[in-house]
This record gives sequence, structure tokens and C-alpha cells, in this order.
Amino acid sequence: MRNVGKEIHTRKIYGIVKLKADIIFASDIRLCNRSGYADKKSLETTLAVNPYCSYKMLYNSSKNSRGVAIFYKTSLPFTEERRMECEDENFLLVLASIRNTTVILGAIYGPNLPDLDFYTRLEAALVNLGNYPVVIGGDFNTTYSPLPLESNKDVLNMLSLTNWPHSKALKKFVLDKN
Repeated sequence: MRNVGKEIHTRKIYGIVKLKADIIFASDIRLCNRSGYADKKSLETTLAVNPYCSYKMLYNSSKNSRGVAIFYKTSLPFTEERRMECEDENFLLVLASIRNTTVILGAIYGPNLPDLDFYTRLEAALVNLGNYPVVIGGDFNTTYSPLPLESNKDVLNMLSLTNWPHSKALKKFVLDKN
């Protein structure tokens, strides 16, 4: 969001909210520009007032890189109970009550470079929030499957696997949660 013009900003947000999903996970939102100017108000206004559906925003973004957010419909019975944020702005986890059901929502923007400690931090934050159903969305910057390119449906038309050590770590993370 930091470097797009008003018209492009509006078109991008409209493209997302026109689906009218109850909850939207966003990654790489960059709510601050290189000069240190944060313009979250513009995004909040576009989310709240658009021709499709009104949303509120929870976010972890204070830099001109990275950053994640969770948008939820204003009409959704939603109460934030607690949150866990990653200081490098790679994730935001929210313990929330939605329609009288407690869940953990997570917006993720995985590291571009190998950082296996990311999954350790994510797991610790999830444990800290308690034993509730978990819904995570965003961009892990890897694929779930570490299969070779020719047999990997996650990487159609890609030249190489992205961040292969993270692919293995993501698969272990998911399997450990089951």
C-alpha cells in the first residue's frame, strides 16, 4: 500500500472486498512509506466505505516492507480477545470470538530467505493463545509440497522450488498441528 497511487489503491481493495468474504487475510501490506509516513487511515476508509461490503482491519505493519492484516466484515459478530504479533511483521495471530465461537486467526507473510526459527516463533505464539481451532491465511513464501518440480502441482510453471527448507518446515508444522 505504501507506494501505490490512490486510484490503484482503490482498485486493489475493491478487487479484494467485492468477494464479500467474512474474513480476509492480507500480506505484504506495507502501511508505512520509506519516509516513515503511515497511511493506515486511507486503507481503513476504503475498507469501511466501498460499494461492496464494509470491513474493519487488524494489522501488524509499521514499516515500508512486510506487514500483515486481517480484514473482517463490520456486520460480523467479532470480538478480539488477544493478539500475538511477530516483531519482524511476518505474522499476526488473533484470538477472536466469532458468532460465539472462539478461534485463532492468523495472517502470515513468510520470510523470503531461510529462517526456520519463523516456524518456532509461530508455534510458540499459537501455543500461547490456547487450544482453539486455527485458521491461517496469507503467503508463506513457500509451498506445502517439497516434491520435485515435474510432479509438484503447487509450482506449475515455476523454474524452481521456492525456499525448499521452509517447504519441509511448513509440512512438519502442519502435520504437528494435526
